[in-house]
Parts: sequence; C-alpha cells; structure tokens
Amino acid sequence: MPPFLTRASRKRGRSDGEAGGGSGQAQEDPVYPTVEKVMSAVPVVVGPEEALRKVYRLMSEHRIRHVPVVSADGLVGVISDRDVREALPSPTDPAGATEFAAAMDRITAWEVMTEQVITVTPRTPLSEAAQILAQRKIGCLPVMEAGRLVGIVTETDMLQALTSVLD
Repeated sequence: MPPFLTRASRKRGRSDGEAGGGSGQAQEDPVYPTVEKVMSAVPVVVGPEEALRKVYRLMSEHRIRHVPVVSADGLVGVISDRDVREALPSPTDPAGATEFAAAMDRITAWEVMTEQVITVTPRTPLSEAAQILAQRKIGCLPVMEAGRLVGIVTETDMLQALTSVLD
C-alpha cells in the first residue's frame, strides 16, 4: 500500500470496562492522505525580476512546468511554462527569431506570472487539492505554512499518487 494511504490501528472497546460491543481486537481506520505526503517539499523558485531565460532554463533542467515566484515579502506569484511560451515570439517564425533571444533576456517573471495564486497547506486533504486543481483548471498549488512557501503540489504529483493506489 502506498505510504500516504497507510492505515492506523487503534483499540476498539469501551473505556468504562463494560463488556460487549467489540471484540477487543485492533480495528483499522484509514488515515486520509494530505498534500504533505505528495508535494515537492523543496520547490524551485525564482525572484520576480528574473529574466525568462533563467526561468526557462530552470524549468528545462528540473523538468518542471510551474515555478513559484518569491520576493522578500514571500510568495508573489506562479509562472508556468505556458506563461513563458505565450510571452515570447515564436522562435520558428523568421520575423520573431531574432526577437526571441532578446525577449528571453528582457521580459521578467513579474511581467508574465499569475499573481492571484490559490494556495493550500500541508494538512489540506489530497482530495480537496485535487478538486481545486480540476475545478479551477490549474496545474499547481503552492503549499504555504505560517506565511512561508514550504512546497508545491502539481497535477503530476496527483497522478503519481493515483497510480500508486491503482497498482
């Protein structure tokens, strides 16, 4: 069984010493999985002034599609691979090829990131996080605790959790 779906045992019975009602054997209850069990605990982050070239390089190196944007004040946004692609001219367009390289250095994360970010906590039930992703049609949820970014949970994390249950 996947580690995030382990079952906890506890004694069933009555604390007042009455007989009956239970067999006295350990009963298993599900421990509901939380975001903490599947999130990436050390997300790759960028500052708001980072050029798209660096954002794109980090996404490629780490094989990720979402990067939280963090300033001294904390989480200020999220930038996705789609945000990067839509902000740049097509490198295959002859007119845009020369502009592509210049834009990679000129455009910053701040200019293309999503600012209104929906977040969760490490204790958010996995089912709730999955519903948010599906209903809002978003690909990630930054994980916050006490005003600090502590992780990120993505569609890929959710699918990996699902496949481990189905195996």
